[in-house]
Order: sequence, then structure tokens, then C-alpha cells
Amino acid sequence: VPDPNVRVQAVLDGQGIALNDELVAQEVSERRLFRLSDCELSDYGYYLAIPVRSTASEPMIQFVEWIRSQVS
Repeated sequence: VPDPNVRVQAVLDGQGIALNDELVAQEVSERRLFRLSDCELSDYGYYLAIPVRSTASEPMIQFVEWIRSQVS
């Protein structure tokens, strides 16, 4: 489930388990959710995946350049 709010609600509704982050700290402290493990992924990030440059549109290339300028 890509939307984190829907994912948390699905778990609260008993529809499975999910990887979550500190956004569910309140639910955990209220014992509405619980951790299955002490294992923590503290160093993770996002990756920008794009088609090869020869097939990318000019607006896409401009967006990618802008994103890169924001994180550099």
C-alpha cells in the first residue's frame, strides 16, 4: 500500500503487517500497534529512478536536474 496513512489504517484494521517509521510512535505508545522486532532501518532513503536519458522528455530532465540541485 503506497499511501502511508492507508497502510497504517490497514494494519490497525487487522489487515496485515507493515514496515513503518516514527509516524506510528503514538499508536505504538498507545498499544494500538506493536513492533514485531527490535530491528530498525535507521539509514534509508529515496531513489530517483528515471528512464535512460535518450527516452526522457525535456520536462523530466529539467525536473531531475532540479531535484539533484536540491540535494547537493
